[in-house]
Amino acid sequence: MAVAEPTMPNEHARAVSGRDWRTIVLASLGNGIEYYDFIVYATFASYISAKIFPSTDPAVSLLNTFAVFGAGYLIRPLGGMILGSFGDRYGRRKIFLVSLFVISMATLGMALTPSYEKIGIVAPVVFLLLRLSQGLCYGGEQAGALTYVIEVAPHRAGLACGFVFFLNVAGVIIANVISNYIHSSFSPTEVADYGWRIAFAVGAGFGLLGMLLRRRLDESPEFLKMQNHVLAAPLSELFRNYKSQLFVGTVIVAPLAILGGLLFAHMPVYLSKSIGVTPAAIPNIIATGSIVIATSSLLYGWLSDYVGQRTLYAIGALCILAGAWPAYYLLSTHSAEPLKIIVISGFFTAMITGTLGPLIAQLFPTQVRFTGYGFCYNVGNAIFQGFSPLLATYLLQVTGNLTAPSYIWMGGAILALIGVSRHVALGRKLSAADLGRLSER
Repeated sequence: MAVAEPTMPNEHARAVSGRDWRTIVLASLGNGIEYYDFIVYATFASYISAKIFPSTDPAVSLLNTFAVFGAGYLIRPLGGMILGSFGDRYGRRKIFLVSLFVISMATLGMALTPSYEKIGIVAPVVFLLLRLSQGLCYGGEQAGALTYVIEVAPHRAGLACGFVFFLNVAGVIIANVISNYIHSSFSPTEVADYGWRIAFAVGAGFGLLGMLLRRRLDESPEFLKMQNHVLAAPLSELFRNYKSQLFVGTVIVAPLAILGGLLFAHMPVYLSKSIGVTPAAIPNIIATGSIVIATSSLLYGWLSDYVGQRTLYAIGALCILAGAWPAYYLLSTHSAEPLKIIVISGFFTAMITGTLGPLIAQLFPTQVRFTGYGFCYNVGNAIFQGFSPLLATYLLQVTGNLTAPSYIWMGGAILALIGVSRHVALGRKLSAADLGRLSER
């Protein structure tokens, strides 16, 4: 059976009920935990490297630690496709529960892994396997959350997806609070011995609590409508009949992925090494920018339900194309405070984060939506987020031009505009009445 794209006529946005909000919050919990894990791992990387990946050269030890961290990202596309396929066949709710349970157990396992000194080479091997398990499940977590909230509240898909991205920052804030508490409450020796393990154990606790709360979730109403017509192989269906949609969905992820790679991974180093910002001031700059992006995502998500996701997304891409080079020029010439530049840039960039979710969903019918979302979101992030910090560093070294990272932003914006122009032909507007309607060719 081949699946025809559903027809999605326009509909006026309605208010989100209290029940819908509860569902959206519970569905979004895993994303906050993902970002908590991201910050905790990065914050305590030097301690992890000493205990799990020791080497006579500290730089090699730290490199191994981040290599394992990166491996968790590389496996995400596979996780997105596997869990997405299961979600399209067996239901969104089941995958939600399983993925968060595995993530929590893997995080707890990382907290409890004995040091290299005690069990030798087994320690880094176990740590790597746990990280891969995390990455596999994270590959389906964000894609699953966005798919689910869109199907639960299709009349307010923009607002619902904006909230998913908003909750990411909650994980960042909690991680920073926990990390600061551990560093201020324990001596450096205690942090190295067991303090970093406490941070991971807290994350596992949050995950298990989230899983218990998620048990109250009902299955997606759109999946219930088509559960008697599920496809045996959603992934095969995607590659057979939705190649153009997969390309467009992956390309429009580019600005969001580059935002993650250049803001969270590269910007702290750039501000410190290239611009001369005091290291102690950088966390506040990045955190403030993240909060602005999160709250603005809510605003633009809400607005997009009235004016259309494609319109705001295209405006956001144009703002990035026009503003990336001036932003880096102002940074490099010390013509404006870095905090102001990042806050203003974040406000306009949030047009992408607040509208991306529904745009990807509009490309796929219910039977393959989770799988399609998992592919586009994770492959896009693996390509654009994974390589953007490396490319930015390379461009700075080769050109000696402090505005060079802006070219990556501009390239991503051009890809985004190409993608959204194709989306007009491929996508359909979401509606509560027709989302996921089944038909056969």
